Amino acid sequence: MVKEQIGYVPYLTRFPGGASNTISANYCAGIMTALVEDVQARGYQFYDWNVSSADASGTNVAVDTLVQSSCVEGYTNVMPLFHDSSTKDTTPDALPQIIEYYQERDYKFEPITREAFVCHHGVNN
Repeated sequence: MVKEQIGYVPYLTRFPGGASNTISANYCAGIMTALVEDVQARGYQFYDWNVSSADASGTNVAVDTLVQSSCVEGYTNVMPLFHDSSTKDTTPDALPQIIEYYQERDYKFEPITREAFVCHHGVNN
């Protein structure tokens, strides 16, 4: 169905809550361990994040909070987490400051490809 909509079969995915989510254990013990193994065996790559914008913490989180949460030191590669929904109106407002922060530190923004940095959390279920 996805191929019909976008013209190709994607190979990228992100698990809701990340591979480390523990909520899934309430419904199916061991599901994340099985999914992590299965998607990779099928040729897909899953991605987690190493920097969270904190936009999942509520509705329309303050821009200053998003910037402060997103602009962190100490990473060679950054895989940020942002959400795109009608309750995240402040996330796009924070992006110019966040992008500038990383550009000033010589980070490059690149698409996710098979050769890109892969960030995985530890699987907790």
